[in-house]
Amino acid sequence: MNLYHAIFLSVATLAASLPAEALDLQISAGELSSLLTDEVKSATTLTLKGTMDKRDFDALSEMTSLTSLDLSAVSIVAYTPTTRQDMMKNTFDADALPPGALLGKGLTKVTLPASLRIIDQAALAGNSFATIELPATLTEIGTNAFYGNEALTSITIPASVKVIGSQAFGDCEALKSATINSSETGAGTFLRCTALESVTLGSTMKKIGESAFAGCTALKSVAFPSGLTAIAAGAFTGTGLEEVSLPASVAETGDYAFAICPTLKTVTFKGMPELGEGMFFSCPELEEVAFTSGEQPAEYPDYLFAGNCSMTGSMNIEGTSHIGRYAMRGTGVDTLRLGYYVESLGDHALEGMTRLKDINVSSLGINVPALGEDVFAGINQSDVTLSIAEDCEQPWLDAPQWQDFKIQTVSSVTAPDAEKATVRAFIQGALLKVTSTDPINTLQVTDPSGALLVSINPADCQAEVDLNRFSSPIFIVVAKTAHTTATFKLTH
Repeated sequence: MNLYHAIFLSVATLAASLPAEALDLQISAGELSSLLTDEVKSATTLTLKGTMDKRDFDALSEMTSLTSLDLSAVSIVAYTPTTRQDMMKNTFDADALPPGALLGKGLTKVTLPASLRIIDQAALAGNSFATIELPATLTEIGTNAFYGNEALTSITIPASVKVIGSQAFGDCEALKSATINSSETGAGTFLRCTALESVTLGSTMKKIGESAFAGCTALKSVAFPSGLTAIAAGAFTGTGLEEVSLPASVAETGDYAFAICPTLKTVTFKGMPELGEGMFFSCPELEEVAFTSGEQPAEYPDYLFAGNCSMTGSMNIEGTSHIGRYAMRGTGVDTLRLGYYVESLGDHALEGMTRLKDINVSSLGINVPALGEDVFAGINQSDVTLSIAEDCEQPWLDAPQWQDFKIQTVSSVTAPDAEKATVRAFIQGALLKVTSTDPINTLQVTDPSGALLVSINPADCQAEVDLNRFSSPIFIVVAKTAHTTATFKLTH
């Protein structure tokens, strides 16, 4: 053998041993395994064209060097297994990435089929691509579909997606931004995506699923769209949110929806949804909760504000019938006014409110709310004033737990919701007296059943009603000015 032939053979042998960098293959469904020569198996970049089914995705597992896969010119066809080992599903759908199709392959780039409808369970989990474009034909993202992608930094979910499975993007620790144009998220959609900073919710968003953003510690703010109707249990538990403003369209919030948010400071309700248990549990920096609609919840659920030591100053609980177990445990409120609808307080409802100095129950008259066990545990009640309407002391003095406060009487009450006008109402002798900083346009008095007793139009800043002609000992008084509607419950 001459030198020329020796060199040629050496170069040919070396070339055969080098991995192919990029390959384009035209295939028909079920054919890929037959095309897997050593050269194909060693490819790092692969473009497939034609048709594929479940069998071809199984064959890709032999391509251990693959980092980039382009399926844009592929149509996925349906496949019905014939072997027992594939019987986990009766049929693998057309235009669907099969369950676990590319699981754990560590791909750094994936281009999906243009006609793709479904990304099935864990189909793209455990890969390393930074971005991926989801086609406008996509309708379903399965459970754990992208779970644990260590490099994904952004994602946009198209409006065509109707179903998002549990933890679809869970533990994608590099994910920084997400735009969700679908009508709802799934359970744990972005669970523990600790780098997630920016979330854009599309105008069609209706429901945020259970634990959807739980553990997203970098998430500081979210703009909730006006059409949103529900936020499920634990949706934002353990996030870095600093402010929450819920639109009037939100009708329901799940248990612990915003619990354990260490930096949450302010919450604004533009409507009045049904609140879930422990909704703001253990948010130690929470300072302000505002109900801009003028309403308050029908009930304070169990653990609602428990552990929120930064909630200080005064709090008026109006229009609320029940304060649940541990609902305000450990808050820093020093003055508490209970409105005339309050009927009961659950076990340990105000436990540990050591800054409390005054509880005003004058609106309740002789209607002493029922108490659960140890409602005031940890409070030095002898140092706390219980302000009671004049001539209504005895029922409170006779009531267990209530009787332990320092009791004082007050002759009048002021409407807590009077923002632009101060309205006062009190009973003196047999006269109901109402005063206001604005002229009183309408004054109505009813008994507790709602029967109308008096309706007058004073057009003055004060008014009087003789109560001697009425047998009811309790009166509901509604005074309306140009700026304020004030409601009182008074006992004669």
